[in-house]
Amino acid sequence: MTVEDGRQHLRALVVCPYAPYPPFGGGKMRAYHLINELISLGHDITVWVSEPGDETPTWADAAARPRIVAVPGRSRSSLVAKISALVSPLPEEVWARPPVADIVQLNALDSFDVVMLMQAHVGQHATPFLAAGVPVILDAHNVESGISANTARLRWTLMGRARARLDTVKWRRFERNLVRLARRTVAVSEADAATFRKMAPGASVVVRPSGADLRSIPYVDHAENRGDGLLMTGTLGYLPNLDAAVWMIERILPLVRRTRPSAHLVLVGSSPPASLKERGDNAVDVVGQVPDVRPYLDGADLFVAPLRAGGGTRLKLLEAFAAGLPTVATTIASSGIAVQHGVDVATADDEEAFAAEIVRLLGDVAARRAMAASARRLVEERYDWRTIAADYEQDLYDVVQTGRNRGGHGEP
Repeated sequence: MTVEDGRQHLRALVVCPYAPYPPFGGGKMRAYHLINELISLGHDITVWVSEPGDETPTWADAAARPRIVAVPGRSRSSLVAKISALVSPLPEEVWARPPVADIVQLNALDSFDVVMLMQAHVGQHATPFLAAGVPVILDAHNVESGISANTARLRWTLMGRARARLDTVKWRRFERNLVRLARRTVAVSEADAATFRKMAPGASVVVRPSGADLRSIPYVDHAENRGDGLLMTGTLGYLPNLDAAVWMIERILPLVRRTRPSAHLVLVGSSPPASLKERGDNAVDVVGQVPDVRPYLDGADLFVAPLRAGGGTRLKLLEAFAAGLPTVATTIASSGIAVQHGVDVATADDEEAFAAEIVRLLGDVAARRAMAASARRLVEERYDWRTIAADYEQDLYDVVQTGRNRGGHGEP
């Protein structure tokens, strides 16, 4: 830790379960923007990418960037690996990360002032640092045990549901212990924070929401209809997003097209399965991953988020709000964001109501303009990454200044 201009500049290690760049998907976006903002505040950031595979992580072409180290994890492709993951007491996503022995060999553990774990998936990485007295912050993008429980019912096979339920049991134990051991847990919503406080009474838990980069997302007036274009974004290989896309294509969009036959849906996001591209005929365009989502935000008439499972905060909604794109979402999709339902976002939880809200907004210029303006103000006031990072910086100072050793050397 150095002191310049009266400010402490920390040496922080950020451990990510996947490469934050390019920032496609909510988890990557949160890690990427927090890292960039902390660098801009003068902190020295090292990033470990703890992800199965041998790809070399990269970063944006910018003047300031972190040091990046790849920490390859375990492959889950072989039958032996699948069985090993199944019988392990660890959740599968945690098991897939590198063993703790490999982590210890990477660096002098006390060369960092603080360690930030981006999601509980990399919770095993806490163990050697806790033993060395280095304070650890858990940045919990979701309540993973809740996500696992919610998605179990979306699995299409009996075996898939059974595995998800087993993982839920593993996650509850692992997550509870990790929250107890971390110097501070950062939740993205008040609901998630309440869950963490309940599972680990006495733990330090704060809320630092995810945000939008208002410097790079211009506000565009979407009030005038451009052709009944609906946009959904997100990692399309992620089960809650895939379920939402299929529900939108098969049940909601046909209802919309009864009244608005020109309505069409554009799906933007990585890892779309081949089966998704076969649905929807010419009313659906599965674009897949794109280098920049802003042209799609600019060209749409409405943003849709028909999620029926998930947790944390949907950064895609915040991006749509920032871009001035009126939005129809389920209650789950907008949870964790301080929206006024019916003012900042149109909310509906069954297919008929969801379709009705889409039809209503496509035909109401004044309603779209008012909703978009209100949602943009919400992002400006509460969800600007610069403001969020300033609060996060104080969390780092807090855990470092309270002492490097809380006395806990356990394992999550």
